[in-house]
Amino acid sequence: MIVKDNVWKLKGNIWKLNLFLMSLLVLLLLSVDVSALGVAPSKNIIDIDKANLEYTLSIINNDNKDLNLLIIPQGEYAKYVVLDPYVSLSSSEKEKEIKYTLNLPKDLPPGPNKIILLVVELPSKSLNMENNKCSIIIINRAPRNS
Repeated sequence: MIVKDNVWKLKGNIWKLNLFLMSLLVLLLLSVDVSALGVAPSKNIIDIDKANLEYTLSIINNDNKDLNLLIIPQGEYAKYVVLDPYVSLSSSEKEKEIKYTLNLPKDLPPGPNKIILLVVELPSKSLNMENNKCSIIIINRAPRNS
């Protein structure tokens, strides 16, 4: 009888724990803020033979607000990205295209090499940084057969 009572107490505690965790999950989902900044394409795979061309990155202003952005190339080959790092969007601009060039060396090792273009919203007068987005560029070099 003592064992049965302990089993029912344990089941009741598990039920309470599940209810607590579900409530916590609902609260977390309801507290998520909607982003005002989008980046397209989020991923771009570029063949090494076409690397030294001009490419386009689109910044999407979903909330139609004034934005001052900084684009920061990151990764081992970030120094080969040529672009204007400062971008401004007015509240009337829905989307802005940013042009960049990859000046990659021909002797990249085979396989994928990543460059990340991190788009950071610069603080306004209120010093509130809300949105940071990134686009990933993967330069793919197939191994050469000798």
